[in-house]
Amino acid sequence: MRRPVLRERVSRYLLHKLAAGDWQEGRRLPSLRSVAAQLRVSIRPVCLAWQWAEQLGLIVRDGRGEAVAATGAADRSRQILAEQVSGPEPRRLAILLPAAFEIPLDPDKGPFHYKLVGAIQRAAADRGCESSLLNMPIHDQLAEADRLQHRFDAVVIVELSPASLVTVARLVESRVPVVVFQRKIPGLSLPAVAIDDYGAGQRLAELFVRSGHTNMTLVTASIRCNDIMDARTMAHQGWLDALQQHRVLDRCIMPVICEIDGEPFLDRLLQLSPRITAIAATSPGVIHRLAHDPAFAHIHVPHDLSIAMTSSSESLKLPEGFPPVTCFEVEWQRAGACTMELIEQLMVGRADLKSIRVPVRLHLTESIASPAVEQHV
Repeated sequence: MRRPVLRERVSRYLLHKLAAGDWQEGRRLPSLRSVAAQLRVSIRPVCLAWQWAEQLGLIVRDGRGEAVAATGAADRSRQILAEQVSGPEPRRLAILLPAAFEIPLDPDKGPFHYKLVGAIQRAAADRGCESSLLNMPIHDQLAEADRLQHRFDAVVIVELSPASLVTVARLVESRVPVVVFQRKIPGLSLPAVAIDDYGAGQRLAELFVRSGHTNMTLVTASIRCNDIMDARTMAHQGWLDALQQHRVLDRCIMPVICEIDGEPFLDRLLQLSPRITAIAATSPGVIHRLAHDPAFAHIHVPHDLSIAMTSSSESLKLPEGFPPVTCFEVEWQRAGACTMELIEQLMVGRADLKSIRVPVRLHLTESIASPAVEQHV
């Protein structure tokens, strides 16, 4: 697919609107001026795109000379989009990262994002798609979104924040194929790929309960669920739902705790009564700080305290003698493939796609055992 210039960009917009049924057969299309204003272009490329569409039989003129979606325009538009995607020209994919992220990514500083982005890039290359890493624009977002449309055929957004919603809305309104990671944006029909953190939190709670624990906690770096985060994909929600299902939630003195940067949390947990016998965490950083906390020096895992986490332990550095921690591993190849599957479906005009949840694999170690202290109801 050629890099879209103005006419190609307008043509893509028209094809996607017809393919999705937004402009229904037999109905008048919006005026040229309104489309030009919507896309922030002059009226000339819109006229050229309309002429091109009329030559292909996608639109016809009614008795007043107004453009009308032709019979069969939706199917024909999807066919044209599919032909463009399968053509010899490489497609170009932008992978947008937060403005604070350094590019290229450092595998030691951010192993999760390094692996995620790498998986997407490999999946893109396997499909003949060229990918580029860019920082998400935070200034003059409308103009920056338009520049992205000129340079790329599709966009994947990692770690989207509310501050960048103008860019996303602009891309979606212009019918640029966009997939987000681990987010849900109200009001925008936008498919997402999410790691099954919910399932990991749920599974850990069940493991602890089956091992005899009834007073446990999940330590998370954040329990915020803002308007663009889907609680159904988050570890703490799966954890709480499982505790409720197994009827032990009311027996947990502190079922979830949010770690605050720079503040020790282990000593506070250990001072609670009745004593917590199992701790789960949502990130390697939490486990690392816990394991190196002076308050942990005389605690034996798993005899005194069972430990586990909902994420990968690959980057986790533990003190000597600390046992390997029960954790979950992401199927990275699947994550990359799912992302590109959604992108390709969007490119050929599919609408209302469902989000995909990527499964995680449990890596069970000896960090979980039955509680050493008697627990009372």
